[in-house]
Amino acid sequence: MMRGLLVLLLSALTLQGAQSPSEAALGYLRGIAAGKAGGDLSKDTAISGDITEDRLDEIREGRSRLKTALGGSGFTVFSEKEDGDLAAVLVTRDAGPDAQGLDLLAVGLIRRGERWLPAPLPGTFDNTGLNFEPELLPRARALEDWMIRSRSQALIGLKESAQKLWLDSVRRAVPAELLREGTPEALVTALFDAFSRGEQRAVYALLGGADDVPPKDWDQITAVVRNVFAEGRKAPESWSMLLKPQVLRAIVSVETGHAQASVAVVCQDPGPDRPQRPRGLHFTVMKGASGFWHVELPELLMVAMEDIGQAAALARESARADADLVAQFPAKLREKYPATPLANAEAVAKALVESFREPTLEKSLPFLDLSAGEEAAQAIIGRAVTLWGGLHAPGDRRSLILLSFLAEGDEACGIYQFFSAATSADPQLIRIYLKRGEPGWLAAPFTANQTVPASEAFAARISAAMEPLAKDWAAGRFTMVKAPLPAEGPSGQEAKEIMARWIAARESADAGAILRLAAAVDDEAGAKAVVRNLGYEMDERSKGEIGEVYRDGAWTCVAVKNLSEPPTFGLYPVIQTPTGPKVLLELYIRASEGRAADYLNRRILTRAAEAFPGDARDKLESSVRKYRSTLSAPEPQPEH
Repeated sequence: MMRGLLVLLLSALTLQGAQSPSEAALGYLRGIAAGKAGGDLSKDTAISGDITEDRLDEIREGRSRLKTALGGSGFTVFSEKEDGDLAAVLVTRDAGPDAQGLDLLAVGLIRRGERWLPAPLPGTFDNTGLNFEPELLPRARALEDWMIRSRSQALIGLKESAQKLWLDSVRRAVPAELLREGTPEALVTALFDAFSRGEQRAVYALLGGADDVPPKDWDQITAVVRNVFAEGRKAPESWSMLLKPQVLRAIVSVETGHAQASVAVVCQDPGPDRPQRPRGLHFTVMKGASGFWHVELPELLMVAMEDIGQAAALARESARADADLVAQFPAKLREKYPATPLANAEAVAKALVESFREPTLEKSLPFLDLSAGEEAAQAIIGRAVTLWGGLHAPGDRRSLILLSFLAEGDEACGIYQFFSAATSADPQLIRIYLKRGEPGWLAAPFTANQTVPASEAFAARISAAMEPLAKDWAAGRFTMVKAPLPAEGPSGQEAKEIMARWIAARESADAGAILRLAAAVDDEAGAKAVVRNLGYEMDERSKGEIGEVYRDGAWTCVAVKNLSEPPTFGLYPVIQTPTGPKVLLELYIRASEGRAADYLNRRILTRAAEAFPGDARDKLESSVRKYRSTLSAPEPQPEH
């Protein structure tokens, strides 16, 4: 009966459309579980605008505790009740294979315009301002009572049937055809995919949980897997091979028998916290009593959760035994990711920039030349792993900028700046060499100090090209402007389009694209300011929302809400230049109040007056005053 109730409720949910209270409640819980406990409460919840800072801190702390409690849970709508512009939704949290995690979560919601917005904390309508809406408050309290009563009553029945519901969901998580007819390679690949995507039901199904008679050590398996998912990034290092989506994996050996198969997989974790050498993992695929195949976890992984010392000894022993398998890794990666040589060498140099920005290395591999033998291929992959890991290091916003490109015969070289938001002005030059083969150009071995070119003359050209870049890598990357500015700035639409591209570039950590959109006052101070401020842009701002445009003479200033934590507000001056509209980053105006912001803004206005004599300062200051008056105006209250 309980299962039938769930099916009916889920069917009803599907018919309600995207703005139903149930979907809003699911989005709220999934967002917190995914790490958005801080979030933009004024945008994503029905929080009152009169909340004090102290109470706001308490709410954020409560949501943070909820995020920890939710862990990697999945959620299913259990029940919903609407009362006009108010609603309450009960949601089950996945119980897991032994029902220990079973819980019912209650979410109160208020309709604001076309959206259902959840209360900031579950189980209550507090902090939503309903105390000032006497016609809604009694109905809200009645819904809170319903949430408490319904939750208590439902938990009794749910706990009795939780394991059956879990087993049914596990069996639905993986196609029965795969478990009955799948090849050993397909089953092991599916297990890697399920682990890296956090799909716990699919993991249990592939480990034997879908069988009528689970493996004899099932309790140990479920305990290990549950702990691994609970620990996430803190899980033992060897588990990163399964958990991290960026890990490179290739099946290098399969041995099959009547009811059993052995599958050897070589994995390499590119970091970004600490890049690893390739290592082997050995899986056994067995047929169970119900005719379903399942995968047995390697001994190394099972031991790692219980005895770190023993796991380390096993890892060392496996590394020696798996040397021959690891040697096959580059060739198997090449089979999995075929080479895509290009006819134009510079196109490869540019494609590498884009590919290294991706969340995994998969799109970079087709541009690497792995044809020079086993040892050279392993070295190339290792260097690519190191570079990708450096670009994705936590706590810093990094980017690769192609500064110069040279070619001679069948050899070419791209010179890049390894840009770090933390050390934005320092030159960190990297060379990536390219070779032309019969099909086209690919990237050859590369390190910072390697001299690959066969031609001494070409090597000398590369060294000569690097000298000025080492002194000033940013020269020529952005537009320099002098007085006088054009009498009229870009149109509001042009300025908004530039800012949209700007925000997209910094969100994807594309420092080169930001520089191409930037302008600076044509002197040494202006050039240094662009590079310095670029690091600040990428480090703290990332996402942003474009607001009003303020035009006065040469200045077209775009208001932007930078979605940092907490959000910041400011004006970006967009000016007309011979190469089109550009963001004059040096003159970014802070909208926040206080001595520090006022001091910096006065310096910026003085700089504008010095660089562009006449009424430049007055007109820029006029836009700032208009913007600040807009920010200080009371926000319109939503209609009810």
